[in-house]
Amino acid sequence: YMGSKSNLSYCLQTTSTRFLMLSKYEENYMEALEGFARAAGLDPAWLEPQQRKQQLMDFLERLTGFLENKGKVKGKKLQNMLGSLRSSHLGPYGDGHYQGPSGQKVELQRRPLSALQPGVNTGTVILGKVLFSLTTEEKVPFTFGLVDSIE
Repeated sequence: YMGSKSNLSYCLQTTSTRFLMLSKYEENYMEALEGFARAAGLDPAWLEPQQRKQQLMDFLERLTGFLENKGKVKGKKLQNMLGSLRSSHLGPYGDGHYQGPSGQKVELQRRPLSALQPGVNTGTVILGKVLFSLTTEEKVPFTFGLVDSIE
């Protein structure tokens, strides 16, 4: 009986951790933080939720710092980076078309980052410069900061 009880506890902990990590990977940070806090409260001896919550908080603090400081790229350097953007940097997507795997032609429209909508932006291509990249302890997924204008 004791063995099955500990197996059940382990199974619940593993399932809970996977669900919360999925929330994190999907960038549902509030849901992940609340879940880690709830899990830690239910079983204070289980250290993983506390550690995961702290790791996520550290990641979000670093991300906020990069966003507030435009990746620590200074004004003149940022202007030079953006001034060097050319449509030719889009490679095969620069002519406004893309040929899909089954041979169909897809029309592409270049748009600024500010015009993107949450979810899939079909037929959209963006051009910008990466200012920073940020990883977590798991190394996947990674986050990067992209800019296409000084705004």
